[in-house]
Amino acid sequence: TMTAMVVGLTEVDPRSVELVRAYGGGEGAVMRWVRLRASLPALLGGLRVAAPNAVLGAILAEFGSGSRWGLGTYLLGSLGRADPARLWGIGLAATAIAGLAYALAALAASRVTDASRAVTIAAGATPASEPIGRSGGHRVAIAIVALVLPFAIWWGLLALSGLSPIIAKTPLGVFDYLFLPPTAANAQARLLSALAETLPIMVVGMAAGLGFAFLLAVAGAVRPGIVRALMPIALVTQTMPLVALTPLLVLIFGRGVAVTVAITVSVTFFPAYVTLAQGLSMVPKAAFDLVRAYGASGWRALRMVALPASLPWLFAAARLAVPRALLGVMIAEWLATGRGLGNLLNQSRGYLDYGMIWTVALVSVLVSVILYQLAVGLERLATARR
Repeated sequence: TMTAMVVGLTEVDPRSVELVRAYGGGEGAVMRWVRLRASLPALLGGLRVAAPNAVLGAILAEFGSGSRWGLGTYLLGSLGRADPARLWGIGLAATAIAGLAYALAALAASRVTDASRAVTIAAGATPASEPIGRSGGHRVAIAIVALVLPFAIWWGLLALSGLSPIIAKTPLGVFDYLFLPPTAANAQARLLSALAETLPIMVVGMAAGLGFAFLLAVAGAVRPGIVRALMPIALVTQTMPLVALTPLLVLIFGRGVAVTVAITVSVTFFPAYVTLAQGLSMVPKAAFDLVRAYGASGWRALRMVALPASLPWLFAAARLAVPRALLGVMIAEWLATGRGLGNLLNQSRGYLDYGMIWTVALVSVLVSVILYQLAVGLERLATARR
């Protein structure tokens, strides 16, 4: 939701911003009269992604917390019963709830934004998107705070909890584990070996998920019936917890790379698809008038107008996919393949190797942040060319 909202706040028609400023309005007035109104379609698109995630989050919380009630508790009690019908019944019930939430968000988006699409987003013929104003000093300060704050919160929470440093590792404790003791070389070798197995599959799975989402969004823009037919399957992959879905995928794909890629695609393509579809749907209809006047087909109008105009949404989808792709790979490694970072985390849990547990967690976050920033850098290059 935050990623979609940020795109909506920045992808505004610069002419609207200039109009407010010409009448003496500052950043507050621009935010009130232009950015917040223009970002409403993006916000509602983000809520469509959040709807199935909220259902999944509730199920996982019940699954892992020992709750007495709920679908998650029912699922936990069903896994050892060898009753596939009951297991799929739980999954389909969760899918129905997620589908209803998705439909309500989609209905709200249709009712609220249809009448204002043509004036909320630039057609692509206007100058590049107008960034929210900040000086260079502000950006440097924000970057420093963004770097330091997570480690400070990590340290502070552990200090307040009073947990033993043997179990709860601070940032300095992770550094000590990984570099200072005689066993550091062995820990580094295990970590690098796991990374070498996880990262290539993550890149392949993320590319496959983004590619599938892109093709589905483009096909849906031209043939909406395709999306309506595939949406129930997509919602199943989002709401059925992977601990229940993985055994079926193992039966289909085996325990090799294929099942890892399949799980990664299942957790990445849906938010990427919704984001891309939102970007394509928000291109003003007037932007197509010129190419249609010259007899362009629907596919050619899509290629010449809609895809270039929705470029920021493509990069937003990539930013959403990066952390989810790593999560999907690690879940597959934990539950199915016995390789990579996910398996290293699982083994460390069994050995009570808390230093490695915290190290894998930190490295996973850092890999996600680095790849996220790489996507941001590519977006800036593409936006400058655009």
